[in-house]
Amino acid sequence: MNKLKTVGISALAGSLAALSAYAGEVAVTGGMDISYVSSEKAQANSNPIGLNNAFTFSKNGELEDLGWTWAAAVIYLGGDDVIGNISTSHITFTMGDMGTLMIGNNAEAIGSIDDVMPTAYEESWNGLDSGPALVGMGNGNMVTYTTPDLGGGTSLVFTWDAGSGGDSSGSGSESTAGGDSVLEFAFKNTGAVEGLTIGGGVAEENRTTSSVDGGYGDKPWEATLYAKYAIGPVTFGYQESAEDPGLSKNLGTSAQHYENRNYAVSFQVNDDLTISYSDFESAKALNSDAADITLEIDSLQVSYSMGAMSIRLQDSDASNAGYTTGTDEEHTELNISLSF
Repeated sequence: MNKLKTVGISALAGSLAALSAYAGEVAVTGGMDISYVSSEKAQANSNPIGLNNAFTFSKNGELEDLGWTWAAAVIYLGGDDVIGNISTSHITFTMGDMGTLMIGNNAEAIGSIDDVMPTAYEESWNGLDSGPALVGMGNGNMVTYTTPDLGGGTSLVFTWDAGSGGDSSGSGSESTAGGDSVLEFAFKNTGAVEGLTIGGGVAEENRTTSSVDGGYGDKPWEATLYAKYAIGPVTFGYQESAEDPGLSKNLGTSAQHYENRNYAVSFQVNDDLTISYSDFESAKALNSDAADITLEIDSLQVSYSMGAMSIRLQDSDASNAGYTTGTDEEHTELNISLSF
């Protein structure tokens, strides 16, 4: 479940072009990142300069007979000198007072809240080769339903993935590499206390169990809870999560379960300048009598915005990287992002 993210990918903003169509509107937005990275893993002749491009093609329209609206998006991410892969493709139906229904990839209930701590730039583990195990079981196309506000700022999210681990298939076809189905549930509340946001979620994979050593003794499951509190320019955050792959004993260095603890604080100095610090600990319990291994990541980040340009600095250190005792890793990145 290790979901490492590509260095230098930033949020997309700004409109490049828009045109009217009978079914609605089509728009293109994009951004570009330039980064300079220094890390312990670098080789003697490595090139520290990175470049990423991203484009989002979005479209929307109305279903007048139902009183619904729909919006679809395709995101292309690319590094070097070419546009690379489709990162996200989905369509969302807004069904009035009945909530929203999303179909596509990167739409899961619990995977979208794997790490929601406040930061000036990215998650603490951004850019590290050996990041922590994170919650999120879904993969490929899935169906996600989000309720409207149920009162008091509370909403619920439900996700069904028919075949976890499969690729995203096109219309009229099916993925042939999928696994067992996954059910996910998440909640969020923003109205209990002013400035306080709480949330969490659980997920379970419907995998066939076995009593054979090395098999799946239990159904894999994951869970997370978080809280964030904003007071003036300061935001505090704390999150815990756990993951049980469901594997039987006698698998040596494989994980029996993971337990994560993550806290962070960010300070918005003014409208343009933000500073943050975060600490992430992830304990891996082994399917043997060996002692647990704790991966710890500390990250200090600064960001400064000037219109369509943002300058970000990240300095992250990991001990017991990759859940290997005595292995350390560092990642220092200067990133300049341009959006249009």
